[in-house]
Amino acid sequence: MSILKKQILLLGCLLCATNYSAAFSVDEARKSIKKNGVPIWEKQAKKVSKQMKDVTDAEVLQIWSNLDGLYAKDDEKSIKEHLLNPKNSKEAIANTNWLLSAILSKNADGRYAYYYSYLMDLAQKAGNKELKTESMVFYVLAHLSTELDSLYCADQTARGIITKKYESESFIQAVDEQKRKYSKDEMLNFFLNAISIEELRGAREPKAIFCQYSNESILKAIKLGRTPKAEKIPDGAMKGVTVVSDFTLDTSDIPQNYISKEDFLKEREKYINHTISAFTD
Repeated sequence: MSILKKQILLLGCLLCATNYSAAFSVDEARKSIKKNGVPIWEKQAKKVSKQMKDVTDAEVLQIWSNLDGLYAKDDEKSIKEHLLNPKNSKEAIANTNWLLSAILSKNADGRYAYYYSYLMDLAQKAGNKELKTESMVFYVLAHLSTELDSLYCADQTARGIITKKYESESFIQAVDEQKRKYSKDEMLNFFLNAISIEELRGAREPKAIFCQYSNESILKAIKLGRTPKAEKIPDGAMKGVTVVSDFTLDTSDIPQNYISKEDFLKEREKYINHTISAFTD
């Protein structure tokens, strides 16, 4: 049985925003997001928040408290371990609901949307086929949020690298491959729902993780005597080829420089409009 059918919080399918068509302009899309998309996702966020507050199960509340503690410390590594390796179905359900609340109510960044997309993909494979769409909406949200947060980096060579890192991880590959099967109009609908969520949540503060793989950071790490590890490409077109992965070079403690909040917001608007225009032009 799907964990979503057994969940304590009956969240159901969240894709309820207006279906969009590619035959309209960026301005029309932004107006529709403001009028239709944002209010609908705001309603969903309030619904999730209320359902979370109504839970009295001590075990579930403890799971959420533990995750809240890790989230406050930005201990994504430990959170990932909890989310992807639950001890039982009850913990899996509690994890899923905490994650959705963190995304909609706490403005958790794109890393967490990748995990939620993965969990929805597992649920739809277990029988809840309607969650296939929800999985894709949150995958697109993860991609969009991560790209937007990378705009803060003063060294823009970091752009897209952290997104590539997450989308190359094994746990999300099934969803990543699935996106290629959707039509242009379907992908537009996913993106506009994702943009609606982003507009509802607003901009986040800059985080070093989204800039840590920039050329500047890598050069600083190398000057400190650190070296990336050589890794063999798995079976595929480049079987047997050895490459050097920047992801294995520790740059987590390298200080980052950011552009101003004002400049970031301008770049954020430009990026969102460009994303829409890629579908509507």
